Amino acid sequence: NSLYSEYSCDSGSAAIGSPGPAVTVAMGSGGPTTAYSATATAPTMGTTTATARTGTSAFNPMKPSAPIRRTSDKRQKRLERNRESARASRRRRKHYLEELELKVSSLSLEMDRGRLNHACMAVRTVRGMRLGKLREAERSLLIRDAN
Repeated sequence: NSLYSEYSCDSGSAAIGSPGPAVTVAMGSGGPTTAYSATATAPTMGTTTATARTGTSAFNPMKPSAPIRRTSDKRQKRLERNRESARASRRRRKHYLEELELKVSSLSLEMDRGRLNHACMAVRTVRGMRLGKLREAERSLLIRDAN
């Protein structure tokens, strides 16, 4: 029931094969103090155990804890929202392209009708001009024959 708690962490060497540092953290009235063992090496991946007067618990870095799961859940939700947004964007783009294709078809038909109308009017104009010249020539022949 004192204010003094002791935590010790021993890192195993699952990844590298050499023992990790032995760390002891003592919490007293003066604040935390840390001592490293003489055989301390660079920290390694492995299982870390925490011992306190209240009991023991094992920490596995490969098993996600609650905050990591929440982050992972948030990430999954964000990825799903992103996928749905991409689907909606593709649908909108497809719909827009279909509308543009219809508009192109409609305008192409209108242009074809306009070209045909223009060609018909040009033929009528040329025909009218030729007929006018023919009538003038005919009149001038009739006048010359009458003289």
